Amino acid sequence: MKLCLILITLSVSFLGQAQKSFTINGSIKGLPDNTTIELRNDDLSVTPLATGTSKAGNFELKGIVEDPNIYLLSIPGNQQRLAIFMDNSEITLKGSADSLARARVTGSPSHDQFTKFNNEFNPLFEKLSKIVKHINEGKPDPGGSMRRDYDKTILTL
Repeated sequence: MKLCLILITLSVSFLGQAQKSFTINGSIKGLPDNTTIELRNDDLSVTPLATGTSKAGNFELKGIVEDPNIYLLSIPGNQQRLAIFMDNSEITLKGSADSLARARVTGSPSHDQFTKFNNEFNPLFEKLSKIVKHINEGKPDPGGSMRRDYDKTILTL
């Protein structure tokens, strides 16, 4: 039920977008000058949505998204990616090259809802994964407590 409410909230926030383009102003500590930064969703296009070049750890990306969606910010040679739920907003990004995946993203209502969703549901999914792993490994479930915990957690979704 909560999942449905969050998805409806995300949909409503998308409909209220007035801005027709996005700008990402980024600051990444430890990012060398002239480093290429890409924003892409390979499921939608093989071409990046936006690219930019760093100077003193800063960069700017501009573009238009037709519909809000998840895009990955990446730096060639860096295995880490940062998932951003993009919409046409003025977005600020602050982080570090050695922990890009944990950079702070502000200014996007869609990304704020995405972060809220992840913060609420990721712990539940992790809990379910541990229970399922325990059961699938054939470990004992005395009194069915693991199964009850699993069912209770499913109901909270």
